[in-house]
Amino acid sequence: MLVLVPVVILIVVVTRVAWRQRERRLAAVRLVGATRLQIALVAAAEAGVAAVAGAGLGWALYEVSRWVLAATVVFQYGHFWVDDVAVPPSWLAGILFGTPALVMLTTVASLRHIRVRPLAVQRRGRRRGPMLWLVVPLALGLGGQFAVLPFQDRLAAPTESGSPSPLAIIAALLTLSTIVGFVLVGPLLVAVVGRGVARLSRGVPSLLAARRIAENPHATFYSVAAVGLAAVGLAYLGCTVAVNAPPNTSGVPDGPWIASQRPGVVSVMTGGVPAAAVEPLLSDGAVASGDAVRTVACEDLARVRYVTCPYPPGSGFVEPAAGTQVPPFVGLLYIATDGSLAAENRVRSKAANLVPNAIINSDRDPIDRNLETFFRDMDRLAAIAALFVLIVGAFGLAASMVGGLIERRRPFALLRASGVHLGELRRAVLLETAATMAVVSVVGLGVGMLLAYASARQGGVDWRWPGPDVYGLIGGGLLAALLFSAIALPLLSLTTRHDAVRFE
Repeated sequence: MLVLVPVVILIVVVTRVAWRQRERRLAAVRLVGATRLQIALVAAAEAGVAAVAGAGLGWALYEVSRWVLAATVVFQYGHFWVDDVAVPPSWLAGILFGTPALVMLTTVASLRHIRVRPLAVQRRGRRRGPMLWLVVPLALGLGGQFAVLPFQDRLAAPTESGSPSPLAIIAALLTLSTIVGFVLVGPLLVAVVGRGVARLSRGVPSLLAARRIAENPHATFYSVAAVGLAAVGLAYLGCTVAVNAPPNTSGVPDGPWIASQRPGVVSVMTGGVPAAAVEPLLSDGAVASGDAVRTVACEDLARVRYVTCPYPPGSGFVEPAAGTQVPPFVGLLYIATDGSLAAENRVRSKAANLVPNAIINSDRDPIDRNLETFFRDMDRLAAIAALFVLIVGAFGLAASMVGGLIERRRPFALLRASGVHLGELRRAVLLETAATMAVVSVVGLGVGMLLAYASARQGGVDWRWPGPDVYGLIGGGLLAALLFSAIALPLLSLTTRHDAVRFE
């Protein structure tokens, strides 16, 4: 969600670059006799050509980056195969064809006023400001995360079908409501920032920035929304206790849920398949547990893993009822062998043929059995996703600044002709971006920390404040995004020349 929403926002921002000039031009074509369909085709073709070229460039970068990730990223002491770092072909086709289609549909949808009332394009009124009711989804999402904590045990009732527990579904919906609420409340937050800049203004740049923010808080927020969402994700990751917890160096397993397996035992994580699919593996001595609920007798599990009986509370394993046989859906399977490499490889091959996507390990594999590096490596993978969001946010900032300069070409040229220095105009553009980005990122940091606290309480683990590295990563990412967006500032000198006073 934190990755997809910024991409959609970037598409909307890019399609709105120079939208007012495009609307005026297409409205003039509409008035001289063009039909609605012709106007839509012209706009879609203009946007589609650039979108197709961008999709091709994105595909090339994807092919290069997955080789880089496979060669550099380490997860629990092992590298990924290049074939594993790949998007399914159906998804890849949907992205390559769906992104240009979404860009063209967004462009055509924005031309509604031209098709209906082309004469009103020049005299369009000011957009209505954000309302207070937009806070409701965010408050509902955050409040709901804490409201379900007393009912955690009741909502997390186990199911043997492999479907998610009610608590997981409710928590996912509340998280979605929080992210959507953060996006919806953004324009209201930006409007407050504009009022604050106006109160603190002591010169021309701050007054110009406050006027721009107050005129269109929606567009101002959408330009920095991706960066704010990246702050939410980084804060969420930095608050997990597993990332900051010291490694277990005692050699003693902390509990049966992370205990190491005995030598000669092959573990097969199926991901949840019917018991009939792995029936050839259910030989004498094999220990199978369910998918959503790991129901297995403790005495049987002790034969293949170093566990203590009975299970302590919160171990993740449940003693089966009397007469219970193999669960209908098998998520985890342990197969004991004579300990030889040949016997383990035979079991590996057999399991791989039955469940091609299964994760198969034995005691010989360099796997972190006590999960000492699991969460740290997961943090690195998630940081890559957060870096992608920051890159998307930086492109969104640059596109928004270019669009704002094109849209205000004539007003800026008039200001420059009347005596306003070019440096003051540049400071005004930077101030309106930096002020909103800083406030939105701080709010995103708070939202991410609250989500992390609620998730930690729901999972029964501790919560810690983010470390200095998290704050440094967020601050450095914001500064890098702002510096990248500043590449649009040299255009200000070209677009505000004196001949631009009569621009359109």
